[in-house]
Amino acid sequence: STTGLSPLIHEAQLMLLSDLAHSFLMAFALITPVMMIITRSVFVGGLVMLPNVLPVAIVFGSMGWLGIRMDIAGVLAASIALGIAVDDTLHFVSWYAHAKKMGKNSQDAIFSSYQRCALAMLETTLIACSAMLPFLFADFIPTRRFAMLMMLMLTWAIVGDLLLLPALLCCYDRWRSRAVIAPRFDENRVSELEVAPVPAKAAIPRQKPRRRQ
Repeated sequence: STTGLSPLIHEAQLMLLSDLAHSFLMAFALITPVMMIITRSVFVGGLVMLPNVLPVAIVFGSMGWLGIRMDIAGVLAASIALGIAVDDTLHFVSWYAHAKKMGKNSQDAIFSSYQRCALAMLETTLIACSAMLPFLFADFIPTRRFAMLMMLMLTWAIVGDLLLLPALLCCYDRWRSRAVIAPRFDENRVSELEVAPVPAKAAIPRQKPRRRQ
């Protein structure tokens, strides 16, 4: 068997990546059905989860591209950031659905959702990031990295909720409206349709005027 510090670090990295995958997939598997139930659509529920996956994909993709090793801080930050980001998504989708029920179109519903919850979402992200600021100066390196990763993921999460999510909802409504309004005819059957002839009105005979005697 191989011994030494390098094999030990390699095994630890593999375990951390495995734990990261399991914890993130578990959180995603638990949150996605809830979003599907709230939106009452399997497709829309999966669609609104894309802005929540965006922060994790960007941050961990950048870490892999820069060659930064994974540690316990990254394993914890991914699932926690996903749970916090879903809260903002839920508020935006709820106000959007409420505006649609009031008869507004997609653009007006998005603008109404911005007015209702955009400021609250920004304040929530600012408060959460401010709470992580003291941990950036911690002596324990995993704590410092955890705070940094949380701040980056929360920043990308609010960007996804305020920019990507409205675009996805607007595109979905346009696609749905076109699919409903656009008629679907079968060209082979259209030629077979026959229009029944309109019966002509019967001519009414004119009576000759009687001569006065």
